[in-house]
Amino acid sequence: MLLLTSGLPAGALAADDGRPLADAGLDQSATVGDTVYLDGGGSLDPDGEIRSYSWSIRTPSGDQITPADPEAVTTRFVPEEAGRYHVQLTVTGDDGQTQSDTLFVDVDRAAEENPGATPTANDPPTSTPAPTPTDTPESPPEAESTPAGGPPVGTSDPAPTGNQQPSGEISGPSSVTSGSRVTYTLDTADADGTVTDSWWLPTTLSTNRVSRSELNDRARTITVDGTPGTTAEIAAVVIDDDGATTTVTKEVKVRNTPPTASIKGDGAAVVNTTKEYRLTATDPDGEITSVSLGSGSSAVEATEPMPWSGPTASGEWGRSFRFTEIPEDDGTVTLEATVRDEHGGVTTVAKSVTVVGGSESKMANPVAQSPPDILSIDAYWIGESEAINDGQVRFSATARDNSSGRLTFTWKIGEQALLETAAGGDPARGNVSYVFDNGDFGDGEVRVTVTVTDQHGNKREGSTSVELHRTRSDGGTYGRSRPVEVTSTRGRTIYGKFQTHQNNLGKEIVITYGDDYRETVEITNPDEMRFSHQYEASGRYLIGVNPRWSGDVSTTLVDVGAMQYELYTYERKATTIHRTNAAESPGDNWTRKGVERIEREQTGTEKMQTLADGPTAVVSPGEEWKHVGTITEYHTERRTTESTESPGSDWSIAERNVDQKQVFDGWRHTTVPQRGLLGGDWNYVGAVQTTVERTETERSAYRPAGSGWSRDRRVGRTQTGYRTRWVDYRFHADADWQYVRSDRYVSGYETRTVCTEYIRLRYVRHCVDERTYRYPEYDYRYEYRVPEYDPVYEWERTVEETEYEYKYRTATYEMEAVHKYEREVRVGTEYAQWERPTYNETTIYRWTNTVETWEETKSFSKPIGEVRNVDRQLKECGAGRDTNEPPKCEGGGG
Repeated sequence: MLLLTSGLPAGALAADDGRPLADAGLDQSATVGDTVYLDGGGSLDPDGEIRSYSWSIRTPSGDQITPADPEAVTTRFVPEEAGRYHVQLTVTGDDGQTQSDTLFVDVDRAAEENPGATPTANDPPTSTPAPTPTDTPESPPEAESTPAGGPPVGTSDPAPTGNQQPSGEISGPSSVTSGSRVTYTLDTADADGTVTDSWWLPTTLSTNRVSRSELNDRARTITVDGTPGTTAEIAAVVIDDDGATTTVTKEVKVRNTPPTASIKGDGAAVVNTTKEYRLTATDPDGEITSVSLGSGSSAVEATEPMPWSGPTASGEWGRSFRFTEIPEDDGTVTLEATVRDEHGGVTTVAKSVTVVGGSESKMANPVAQSPPDILSIDAYWIGESEAINDGQVRFSATARDNSSGRLTFTWKIGEQALLETAAGGDPARGNVSYVFDNGDFGDGEVRVTVTVTDQHGNKREGSTSVELHRTRSDGGTYGRSRPVEVTSTRGRTIYGKFQTHQNNLGKEIVITYGDDYRETVEITNPDEMRFSHQYEASGRYLIGVNPRWSGDVSTTLVDVGAMQYELYTYERKATTIHRTNAAESPGDNWTRKGVERIEREQTGTEKMQTLADGPTAVVSPGEEWKHVGTITEYHTERRTTESTESPGSDWSIAERNVDQKQVFDGWRHTTVPQRGLLGGDWNYVGAVQTTVERTETERSAYRPAGSGWSRDRRVGRTQTGYRTRWVDYRFHADADWQYVRSDRYVSGYETRTVCTEYIRLRYVRHCVDERTYRYPEYDYRYEYRVPEYDPVYEWERTVEETEYEYKYRTATYEMEAVHKYEREVRVGTEYAQWERPTYNETTIYRWTNTVETWEETKSFSKPIGEVRNVDRQLKECGAGRDTNEPPKCEGGGG
C-alpha cells in the first residue's frame, strides 16, 4: 500500500497570471500489485478556489489508464507492469483557467518473479546477451537509482532496521448524530525520534470537501452526514523522522436523531364544541413513517380520521375533536401525538386542554333502562321479480323490551333511504315495504340496518342484506305519455289519478299497488281516472297502471307513513333534578357532582426578556408567551490588551514595559540532500528539483527501445537459433554439426501374389482366385543442427534526470517591549421581549337538588313507573290536523 502526497506547499509556486497551481505530489517508487495512492490536496488557486480535479495515467507501454476515481482530490491505482508511469493531474479554478502537474511512479517487479532467469532459445532477444564460448564476461546492468532523499513521505514502506513506528490516538466522540458538528483531535508520539508530519484521511462520516490545511491540522471539525445505524471510520497517517508511517483509526457509530413534534391549537374548549388541532413534525436525518393524534379521555372524541400521506421529512396534519363533557378531576383533557421515523426513533408530545361550559338542566324520570332485544330480521320479495325496476321488498323485524310497551323501528336501506314505523305487543313486529330504483342502487348487495328504540331512548341495532339485479329500464309509449300521479296521502291511504284518452273508453286497465293487491278497472272518463288504496304497513311502494291491450306499464313511487298512534294522558310521580353551577353550595340539600368549568379571569400581564442572539438565544419561552418587541441595552466596558505597538487610535497606554516578547523577524532558509536530516525548529518547505545529464549504455544485437541510441562498437555475438539438416548416414554430417535424433521411415514396399482358390481339370490344377499382399520396407535418417549467431554491439545515449534537494526554513525573532493598552467600549446586548397574561382561576362545580312531584303528562307511548289516572286514546295521523302528533305523522294526513 503506497500513499503519494506532496510535501510542497501549493502557494509557494503559484503562478502570477491567476492560474491555479496543480500539485500532484512527489515522484515515488512502488512494486507491481501494490496500491498507489494519489493526493492532489496541495493544489490551490491564489485568487479563488479549485472547482475540479482530473487524473490521467500513462503506463510504461504507452497505454492510457484511469485511477479509481479520476475526478476526486485523492484517488488510487494498482500498477500491473514494471516501468515508469506518468501520472498527470489537471486542476480547474473557479474562473475556468487550468494548470497541470506530472509525477513519475517507478514500478519494479515483485521479488518472487525471479528477474534473473535465463531466457530460452525461443525467447525474444534481450538487452543482456547469453554467454557463449567466444563472449567476454559482462557485468549485470546497474539497478535504477531512487530519487535522493530515500523513500517518499506517506509510503507504507517499513521503517529502517531498528526504528520504532510512530504512534497516535484520535480523541473525540464514538457516537454521533447525523447533522451534528463534532471535533476530533490527533495526538502523536515517536519513541525513538520525532513525528515530522501527519494528515487526516477522507472519511465517509462526512462528504464535505476539505482543504489541505484542514487535513494537516491536529484537530478536525466535521458536520456529520452519515446514515443512522451505520459505523464510519476516522483515520489519520503519522510519519516519523525516519520515514516510517502509521495509520491511526477510530470507529464512530452514527445514531438516529428522533423526530421533533408539537401540537398547535386552543388551550381551552367549551363543552359540546368541536375544535381542530394541528400536529407539526420534522425528522432531521430521515423520513417520518407514521403519525398519530388522539386522546385516551372519554370526555373527547375524534370527529374525523387522522390524515396521513407519508413517508415525509416534515409536515403538518390537522384533526378535529369534540369535547363531550367536562372531566370530573381537574377539568382538563390531554391530547397526545406520537411520531415515528424510519430508523426507529419515537417522539411523543402532549397538549393539555381545559374544558369549560354547561348550564342548569332537568331530567325527568332518570331511570336506567336496558336496550330492547332484536329477535329476528326478515326480507322477502313481493311478487316473482327480484330485480330493481319492478321489485318490491317487504322488511320485517321482531323485537322485545321488558320496560317499554311500544317500540320504534327505524330502517336504513343502503345510503339512500330511511323509513320508520312503530309497533306494540310482546313481541313487537315492525314492517315496512320498499321499491328499489335504478337511480339509487346498482347491481350487487345492499345492506339494510334496523334500529329498535324504546320509549326511554335505549337502542339496539341489527342488519341484513338484499341481492339486486338490474332489468329493463323503461316502459312503452303508453307509460311515458300517461303518467301516474299520487295526489295526496291520509295516514296509510293514498289518493291518485292517471291520464286517459277517449279512444280507450270501455277498455280495461290493471292497477297494482305493490302490496299483493291489484284491481282491474274499466276506463269511463276520457280525461283521467282516479283511484285510492289503504296500506297495512308503512314503506315505499311501486304503483303501476298496465293497459290490457299493451305490455306497456306506467309506474310511480309513493312513500306511506304510519296510520294511527296512541295518546296517553296520566299523572306521573316525577323526580326532578335541579342543576346549577357555582363555586360554593347554593344551599341545603344540594350535592356537588364534579367540575363544570374553570373560570379564568385575567388579572394582569407578566413580562420577561431573553437574549435575542447567540447560542443561548430562546426561540420561545412557551405557548402562552407572545413576542412583543426587541430592545437593545447598552453598557460601557473597559478593555485591556498587551501589545508591542498600539492596537489602534482609540487605545491609550495604561502602563509601559510590562513584559518582553519575541517578535517574528523573518525566515532563514537552507537545503539538505535528504529529507529528515534537520529537526527542532526547522520546518519543511518543499522539494527543489535539478535536471542532470547521464550516459546510458546497453549491449544488444538490435537497437534498444526508445530514442537517442547510437551504435558504438562490436563487443561479441549472441546465438539467435539453430539451422537443422537430415542425412542418410551419420558420417555424412560435418564435424561442427550436432547430432539431434534419428528417424525410421518407410522407404518402399515388397509385393507378393498368393492363390487362394484352385480348380483341377484333367489332372492339372488351375488358380481361379488369387490375392496380392504388400509388405513395407524400412530405412533410417539422421537429424543434425548447427547454431546461428548475430553480432552484439554496444549502444549508448544521453538522458536527463531529475534530482531533488529538500528546502527547510526556521523563523528568526527579536525581543521587543510589551506595553499595556486600554480603552472604553460601548457594548449593546439585544433582548427579545415577551408577555403573557396572568389569571385568577375559580373552579365552578356542578350541583344537583332532587325534588319529587306529581305532574300531569301526555305521551304517545304507554307509561311505566309510578303513574296514576291513565287515559288511553287511539288517534289517526292527520285526522284532527293537530300539530302535537308523533314524528311518524309528519307529512301525513292530506
